Amino acid sequence: MKIIGLIEDGEGSDTLVTLYNILKSFFKVKIVVSFKKILKDTNCNTLDAYFSHLKSESVDLVILKLKSSEVFHKELEKISFDFLLLADTKKFLNTQFIVANHLIYNYDNCVKTDFIKEQRSIKYSYGLSYNADFFPSSIEENYTCNKIMLCINKSISTLSGKTLEAQEFLIKTNISVESKIYNILASLLCCLLLDVKLNDLITQVELLLKEEKIHA
Repeated sequence: MKIIGLIEDGEGSDTLVTLYNILKSFFKVKIVVSFKKILKDTNCNTLDAYFSHLKSESVDLVILKLKSSEVFHKELEKISFDFLLLADTKKFLNTQFIVANHLIYNYDNCVKTDFIKEQRSIKYSYGLSYNADFFPSSIEENYTCNKIMLCINKSISTLSGKTLEAQEFLIKTNISVESKIYNILASLLCCLLLDVKLNDLITQVELLLKEEKIHA
């Protein structure tokens, strides 16, 4: 079972909802918006015990949203996250006690560059900047069809050890994507690292955009 830790601004949940809507097409996903509440409401005394319970129910993937009031909780020190996704780093949370194999962060609003450099995790960035590891090289919008060309700027090593080479790929949709671009980038990058096949991923994202299930 894979564990994703998610930090996004304040009480917002747009990245969480977008990530869930895409991932649930490929995995059995469980969302936890407050692990303190989970521990209180279940018979599990620790996160390890709760995760063991989820494994027994064949859950493939847990998305654990981290609140500022919970970041320093001793339970988090016992968990090794597969990903820590920093969807917003302007109001940066100190995550030095959180162990993560991969750190995924928004390049455009990362103000703590020293922290990023010091992390031992494998790091991947996304954003509008051409310096990001994953960015849109072009966004074309018109009345009949909107197109977004996405660029993987460097080779990516997936969780299974496969290598995804630098490349560009196209997503077509009938709605505007500009306001949703950060959530699309973050979610796609997570899916690629989780070994979701690129063609399947493109098909699913285009479908969700058509159904307007990807949030701004």
